[in-house]
Amino acid sequence: MAEENQAVTGNEGATPPATEQAGAGKTSPPLGTINTLTLLILLGTAALYAGVVFASSQITGQVVVPKLSTWLAVREARQILAAEVVGEQVAPFGEVYVIEDLVVNPHRSGGMRYACVSVGLESLDPAVIREIGIRDAQVKDLLIQIFGSRTVEELSDVYTREEIRQEVQRRVEEILPAGELDAVYFVNFVLQ
Repeated sequence: MAEENQAVTGNEGATPPATEQAGAGKTSPPLGTINTLTLLILLGTAALYAGVVFASSQITGQVVVPKLSTWLAVREARQILAAEVVGEQVAPFGEVYVIEDLVVNPHRSGGMRYACVSVGLESLDPAVIREIGIRDAQVKDLLIQIFGSRTVEELSDVYTREEIRQEVQRRVEEILPAGELDAVYFVNFVLQ
């Protein structure tokens, strides 16, 4: 028993041999080395960031830009009406038939580009607006032909848009026996 006490008290400050061997085999990884968990976290973060960027660009292109375009068109129409005010009289403003969100591939774009257009057709004569409603499919087809026959460069040029506006008015009036249009508005015009 005394020998056991000596053995215990003689090794009081020393660590047991099993503990020394367990700590001796461990080495820290060299600096600059990425372990698997860190790599997975980095890849996950990059994928999440890419998804957020993609989603925000889609929301901007499909929601923000069209709403902004509509707001700008309404503001422009109000400014035109305000400029036409003479004394207390306001220039007549007819009914507007809106054909929304026509999507066409511009000429020579190879299907890689598209234009999303909403067109407002105004007439002081309610019979003309009713006629446009009856011929809705014909008018949409005609608009798709007109916008699809133009190149991306033509559609993006502001001066050519005025020419397109006049062509739309002339060609829509050709299929309307009820009367004439008073104005054509591009309520939404997005090129991608």
